Amino acid sequence: MVDRLVARSCFLRRNRGGVESLPHVWVAEHPEPISLVQAARGADVLSLVHEGHMYRVDGARSRVDDVLELAAPINQGALGPAVAGGWAAVESLLFNPDDPAEQERSGKAVAADRLAAIITCS
Repeated sequence: MVDRLVARSCFLRRNRGGVESLPHVWVAEHPEPISLVQAARGADVLSLVHEGHMYRVDGARSRVDDVLELAAPINQGALGPAVAGGWAAVESLLFNPDDPAEQERSGKAVAADRLAAIITCS
């Protein structure tokens, strides 16, 4: 519910008092405040740290930068943007408009086929 309110308030005009959530909510007759901070969902990219790429951001944007920005809501945030961003990230990695035409399936369905192959092999 809080995520929905915050998302709606993003569409107010500037400086019109949008909704900003606090880290806790207080409920009547409940002795302690309840945390609104969600735990990360566990989608970690350990190679960013292990290979020294976490803070290596030069002037040039890469395809990986775009993918990580699309996928950022996966760990925290509303579920709708997490799902949409996650699929957009996968699709952008597994499909390129310059790919040769596939015989069986065409368009972005190729990304689903390629992801299925990766999951099957893993």
